[in-house]
Amino acid sequence: MAGVGEALERRARQAALQHPHDRAGQRRLDRRQWGSGGSAGSGGGPSALVDLNHATASELDALPGVGPVTAQKIITARQEQPFATVEALRDRKVIGAAAFDKLKDLVTVTP
Repeated sequence: MAGVGEALERRARQAALQHPHDRAGQRRLDRRQWGSGGSAGSGGGPSALVDLNHATASELDALPGVGPVTAQKIITARQEQPFATVEALRDRKVIGAAAFDKLKDLVTVTP
């Protein structure tokens, strides 16, 4: 699973390079570099997948393609009905196709 953390960092760097004047993107990159207190949403450490049903808003916001508004949409959707699969993000129209493609390999779902 060490590759997941590395992939997340690589994607963050790429996003920051693509948008050098995007300060919000840089803040997200900074959070990824320094960590968010140890947990990545599933209690497994920095290279663990982020659990859509248990992650904090900060952990969701750190994902590529997810900002504060989308993080809140995910939280609201899971409060209405917990996610059964990662694909439920798309099926329930919580996020768009582009954002889903960026994060689908970085997230998981547990009951």
